[in-house]
Amino acid sequence: MPRAKKPQGGLKPPTPGKAYPNRTDMRAQPVAAGPSKQYGERAAQERSQRQLPLAGGAAIPSGPEGGPPSAPGPEGPFPGELGGLADATNRPGEPITTGLPVGAGAGPEALGMNPGENVKAELRALFRANPIPELADLIAEADG
Repeated sequence: MPRAKKPQGGLKPPTPGKAYPNRTDMRAQPVAAGPSKQYGERAAQERSQRQLPLAGGAAIPSGPEGGPPSAPGPEGPFPGELGGLADATNRPGEPITTGLPVGAGAGPEALGMNPGENVKAELRALFRANPIPELADLIAEADG
């Protein structure tokens, strides 16, 4: 009696751009590029999209005039807002080493954190994932 042929099973590699009704991550966006300022820029962008298609559902960001989005502006204090280096201090009764683990003044606990505990927690998490003797030695040394 002839042997029945077994069907080849398993996962088959997906083909980008092919319609998969149950796979939204395989639907590629059409190749599109915004206007460019230099000659050949648009063609290079379209070539790169053909090599690595954008995932479906993601919109192509654009900035003013349809070009690339502009970078976010700087945050925080701007130069000159905090005063000059030669100005008098805002905290005359506080030692300059306040917040540091050495010197006069309160240590890191004044800042509401204990950096040593974070390191110990990280070491323990690493040891759970990779139980090697070197990590065990570091944990024992950190515990004192």
